[in-house]
Amino acid sequence: MFHNKVIDYSSLFLENYFKHYSFDFLFTDKGFPDRYRVPSNGLLNLIELPFILLGVWFLLRNYRRIGLFLVGWVLIAPIGSSLTFDDVPNLQRSMLVFPSISIISAYGFINSYLFLKRYKYSLIFTTVIVLTFIYSILFYLHQYYVHQLVHRPWYRQEGYVELIQKVNNLLPDYKKTVITNRESAPTIFFLFYSKYDPLKFQKEKEGKFLGESDSVSFYKYEFSDEECPLRIDDKTKNLTGEDGILYINSSHCNKDIPKTNLIDTIKRNDGSEVFRILEVKR
Repeated sequence: MFHNKVIDYSSLFLENYFKHYSFDFLFTDKGFPDRYRVPSNGLLNLIELPFILLGVWFLLRNYRRIGLFLVGWVLIAPIGSSLTFDDVPNLQRSMLVFPSISIISAYGFINSYLFLKRYKYSLIFTTVIVLTFIYSILFYLHQYYVHQLVHRPWYRQEGYVELIQKVNNLLPDYKKTVITNRESAPTIFFLFYSKYDPLKFQKEKEGKFLGESDSVSFYKYEFSDEECPLRIDDKTKNLTGEDGILYINSSHCNKDIPKTNLIDTIKRNDGSEVFRILEVKR
């Protein structure tokens, strides 16, 4: 059994390792986590590929020790990320490799320019490359500032800022609020955007078991594992909530729940609903 585990883990490690050098990861938007993806953009521009290959060749020919150091840097960098099991290949964990790739690419460009300069093609070469880089940069900026705002926004916890503002405005009229953690990590958002005193929070939780650190209830904020804290229970057919409490359901819950009032809805930048604010009818 130990032998089989070694083979399985080794295979998984190698699979993860080589994913970091795949075309999809480096030049398209196939990296993880999803919230950092820029549509139709990878970590590198395609125009850089020939210069990276040329840079390796020129470095190994002219500065072998430096070339081996930089190539080794590129080969070693993904090892840590490859030992993990989630979000592989990972955009954040791969950033360590890019100083070396930038140096290699720049050296490849410089040597290509010097080579073509002998044949009086340097002006044409430089013009084409510069225009291509300008286009790539402008394309990236357009994708980032225009398209990413509405591209798969459910991976970026959108809606919390507006939700917290509205909940805090309504909360004085309620005993507490019960909030679904369907969109993940609600505690840190409510602490940060409510400007809750860190010292006060620490004193409240001192000596207490916190459980899941991203869903720690505090003050009047109670975070629920239920996707729909306010609903009709399937077994009892009764309403799960009570009067005087503000409920935050996921948008995946039934919209029309008997004996409840829908106070407001929170939407993402693409117009899709993410939260619903409700109360029990009085």
